[in-house]
Amino acid sequence: MSKQHNDDSIEKLLSEMPNINDKKTFDDYYEKVLEEINIEDEPKKKKITWLLPAISTAAALCLAIIVGYQFVGSNETADQIGVQNNESSSYDTDSNQQESVEKAEEAEGEESKPFSEQPQAESNIIESSGPRLLSEEQVVSDSIHKATLIIPGPAAQYFVPLTYFIPENNDPYTFFNQQDEVVQQEELKTNLNHYAQFVGTNNKSVPIVQVDETQLQGSASELALSESLSYFQSLGHEQIQLQDSEGKSLDLPHSGTIDQYTFDEQKYAYKLFETKNRYFWVRKRLNQSMSMEEAIDELKINEKNLNVIAPIPKDLEVNFSEDSAVLEINIHSKLSPSNQESVQRLIEAMLLTAGSFGYNQIQFTNLNMNQVGPYDLTEPIHVPEYINVQ
Repeated sequence: MSKQHNDDSIEKLLSEMPNINDKKTFDDYYEKVLEEINIEDEPKKKKITWLLPAISTAAALCLAIIVGYQFVGSNETADQIGVQNNESSSYDTDSNQQESVEKAEEAEGEESKPFSEQPQAESNIIESSGPRLLSEEQVVSDSIHKATLIIPGPAAQYFVPLTYFIPENNDPYTFFNQQDEVVQQEELKTNLNHYAQFVGTNNKSVPIVQVDETQLQGSASELALSESLSYFQSLGHEQIQLQDSEGKSLDLPHSGTIDQYTFDEQKYAYKLFETKNRYFWVRKRLNQSMSMEEAIDELKINEKNLNVIAPIPKDLEVNFSEDSAVLEINIHSKLSPSNQESVQRLIEAMLLTAGSFGYNQIQFTNLNMNQVGPYDLTEPIHVPEYINVQ
């Protein structure tokens, strides 16, 4: 307050102020003042700076717990699904195994029938892990030509018959000239016939084959020619006409002059020829005076230097008896049923060899087996007509 003012002037100024109507009591003011004093004396609280991070952390933790719980639940569900899938897979495997067993039993039931009772179809081939054989009774289609090329094999002593089913609309005669294209086995290509060609038929529908005499240099090559010409025998011909490049009769060193060739029955021994990728049945000409017993002895001879394998063990003992058209082969040696493939090869070698002796059906006895591969041993077996089916 300015010292220039005295009491009178102060009173005068106060009297000029507006009237204040205040109904509050002294106690009201006292309590109000006391309240303000207490507030001022109370120490200021620190700001809680950690609250927001704590809340965030807690929220993150809760979220992690929730997500983790869901993840664990998902894993448990996945485990349950895995178990179910495993159970389902196990069931499927069991089902597949059961189905395979049923199919195998069904196939075994079919195979256990004699060939004449099996379902007849073009593709019904006696097939094993080696060469394929087919009997005449199994070919019921007339829409194909069945032809067998004869390819010279090891050392010109053995010959490889290769059977082809030629579509009806293809000419089976010109097929004889296509050996380079149709024979796929590399081991056989080097011995293919390049000295004989089919050139037509005469007025009696007899096939005419032209031969290059200059390529026939000995008895082995003449034997190969004779075997090669049997292709036309597989087409149903009993005779063919031969000529040189000028249309004249052939003049061969060992066979002499020849213009007609007649197919005669020929006895063979059948063995296995081993190549890089597979086996082939090969045949070896036998003397026409040879007996079946002697032919069996020939089947026991290995010629490893030629990759020719004997299909019959040396110690095998057999004898033969005939009942009308059926040849009965009695096996006196014990054969192991566990070695099915070897037993099957033995049976097939005897079937093929006996077929060349004019037998159509073979009955095996004393084998102590009812079934070997596709063969029902309780019934006579038809001799396979087509060998090494391609």
